[in-house]
Formats: sequence, structure tokens, C-alpha cells
Amino acid sequence: MAKITDIKNPLTSSGNILNIGDWLGAIWWVVFFGTTFAIGAKVVQALDAKLPGGLTMANNAYYAGTFNEDIVCSEDTGSGVVLTPGMYVPIGKYVVKADERVGLGRGSYDSQNSAIGHLFAQFFDTTGTPVQITNGKFRVLLESSQGIPIGGRPVWVDVDLNQIATGKDTPSERYAFPFEDVVLSEDRVFKFLIKNNGSQAVTLSKANSKVICDVTRVMI
Repeated sequence: MAKITDIKNPLTSSGNILNIGDWLGAIWWVVFFGTTFAIGAKVVQALDAKLPGGLTMANNAYYAGTFNEDIVCSEDTGSGVVLTPGMYVPIGKYVVKADERVGLGRGSYDSQNSAIGHLFAQFFDTTGTPVQITNGKFRVLLESSQGIPIGGRPVWVDVDLNQIATGKDTPSERYAFPFEDVVLSEDRVFKFLIKNNGSQAVTLSKANSKVICDVTRVMI
């Protein structure tokens, strides 16, 4: 019968059953690799926390952008958008593209823009002498690609029209609109709506209106 010491083990330094030195060496390697993997997992976890979906963007990947009336009033394809009294009527939307992430507002990152973002909008009707629409609300809704409100705050903006109608030529006079570290990913939608608080329907004109809505973009 073979002795126990005759049983060869290729994982030992001596070829025999593990001695104390082999055990200590094995324990050292287990501790080393375990610590390395744990640290790596923590680093990945911290990076993934920066943006939804596990994106690992550096701060300087953010840059300033703007939504104008062509985006905010995109439902007007030529004949205007009828604003029925007492209803939130969609006037436009922006669908996030595959190679970007977009958030409303600006100013959270110095490398992006040291000044806080702003929102300016003057909406006018389609009459021969355009009349500004001031009696109502402007709303921005966050939606999924299926048209379902998303997030813990799907109504991101709901503000009186007259509050966002100042500062056309002076940014500091506009409605403050800071970036709040929330971005939408591919196919998510920013939907823009107006509630007409008047007693008569009015027709919104994209061509007569002016919008400057600061946003934050990330290219991926």
C-alpha cells in the first residue's frame, strides 16, 4: 500500500501533501486576490453611480446645450397648435438620441459651465399682429419611449408663462434653471406642454415664438 507521502500533488512545492509553508503561501495568494477583487468592485460601483445605466463619464464629458423653439414647439408643423382652455396641450418634444444623454438645466459642473442655467420663453399666437400668450402654464414632462411618465419627478417643470418671459437679451434676468444631475437616456422623451388659462382657445405659432432652454448633454 502506498504511503500518504507518496501521493503526489502538483500544487505543492515538494510534490507531496501540503506542508506548513505551502499552506501559508496558499493563504497569502487567497488574501491578495480577494483584496484586489474587492477593491476593483468598489471602484466600479463608485463609477457606475455617476449616471443611470452604469455609465462612467468624467465631468468634462458634460457640455452645454440649448433647446430652442424648433424643439419646444415642434408640434407646430405649419398651422400652429390649438391651445384649448383648461387643458395641458402638447406643443413639442425631444427624443434623446442613441449617442447622448440629456438633462434639463445647466451649471452643476465647472468644467461644463460656471454659470447656472436659465429658461426663457415667449409664446405668441398666429394672428396677423402676434399676441403674446401669458395667461397659462408651461410644463415639461419626462416620459419613456412608450409615453409613460417616468422617475420620481415626472413633471420636471410647471411654471407660469409670465415667469419665463423675461430676459430675452439678458440671461441674468431669465428664470433660473440649474442642472440637477438627472439625465435621460436613449429614446426617453422630454415633452413640452402649455395650459391655456384663458376662456378662449388660442393657436400657438412656432414661427412667432422664442425659446432658450439651457440643457446639459453627455456624448457617449
